[in-house]
Amino acid sequence: MRHHAVGGWDNVNAVWEWANRLNCDMVICNDNVACKGMNGVHALLEEQAQQLGFKFVFLPHDLEDCRTIPRKEIRKAINDYMSIVLNEEPLDATLVDFDDAEARPSSISTTRKPGKEEGTMKKLISFVFRLVKRIIKIGVLLFVVTFGIYMSNAENKLIYDVVRPLLNKHYDNQARDRRI
Repeated sequence: MRHHAVGGWDNVNAVWEWANRLNCDMVICNDNVACKGMNGVHALLEEQAQQLGFKFVFLPHDLEDCRTIPRKEIRKAINDYMSIVLNEEPLDATLVDFDDAEARPSSISTTRKPGKEEGTMKKLISFVFRLVKRIIKIGVLLFVVTFGIYMSNAENKLIYDVVRPLLNKHYDNQARDRRI
């Protein structure tokens, strides 16, 4: 699939070479609804399929989230193509429309359980976010305090009211040599 999605138009056209090599009469093209790059190519591919003599249908799906396009909608796309375009009747009409909850559970799980790596990664990300949050809080607090000191001229008042008397006391107590 990646071969056809990355590398330009030549790789998209390679689907027809593969279909000829494998002696296919029908091509089902995955239409990943999350991928907007191929949206403008639908009509072109359908025209090429018609010119080359292939039966062609787009199968909507979403690789990232199976809830976006439910299985029922995917089956409907195939069933509609088979009944409307090819004028085929289903062998068992009860299989055309049914509730997915009644279906046999898939061997491929649609929901992933977090493993050790994902749990560790979540803990690491959580720690980093908490650390950054604390650093930002401390930075904001320091900025507010220093800005308040600057605006009230507190550093000069501190020097004048506290440091200067201490220095005066120290230097006033020193013995002076007053000889010329």
